Amino acid sequence: EEAEAFCRRFEGTAGGLVRTMFAPDRIETCTPELLRRTAEAGRALEVPVRLHCCQALYEYDSVVEQHGMSPPEWLESIGFLGPRVLLPHGIFVSGINGVERPGHDLEILAGSGATIVHCPAVAARGGWLLRSFSRYRALGINIGLGTDTHPPDMIQNMALAVMLARM
Repeated sequence: EEAEAFCRRFEGTAGGLVRTMFAPDRIETCTPELLRRTAEAGRALEVPVRLHCCQALYEYDSVVEQHGMSPPEWLESIGFLGPRVLLPHGIFVSGINGVERPGHDLEILAGSGATIVHCPAVAARGGWLLRSFSRYRALGINIGLGTDTHPPDMIQNMALAVMLARM
C-alpha cells in the first residue's frame, strides 16, 4: 500500500523526469499474493514491475520445488507477466545452462511481452552468460541491458555484454 501511494504521488512529477516502479525483488521469496497485488498495481498505475527471475539454478529449482512449475510458468499462472514486467537475468530457463527440466519458458516470456534485463557483470561474476541473444530475439523476447550491481556502471556492462556475446 505504501509503494502504491508512493507511485501515485511521484510518478511523472518534475515535468515527467521522476519515474516510479515496483520492485518486489526475488521470485523465490515472494508470496503469490504479493506478486498478484504488485502486478495489478503496476497495470493500474501503468508503471514497470521488476522481479529477479531465472538468475540462478538454485532459484529456478526452488520455485519448481515450491510451486511445481518453472519460474516463468508460475508467473504466468498467477497473472504476473505482462509488457511492463522487467525480469533481470533470464539466464536459467528450460533447456539452458543446466536446467534439464523440459518446458517452454522462453515461449512463455515471449508471449507475455515481458522484458529480460541482461546484467552481464552479475552473470560473469557467477560464471554464467545469456546463451543466445539470437534465440531470444527470434522468439520475440524483449531484451534490455541493466547493471544489478554496485556501482551501476553501464559502460562496463556494455563492454562485458559484447565480450560475453562473442563467447
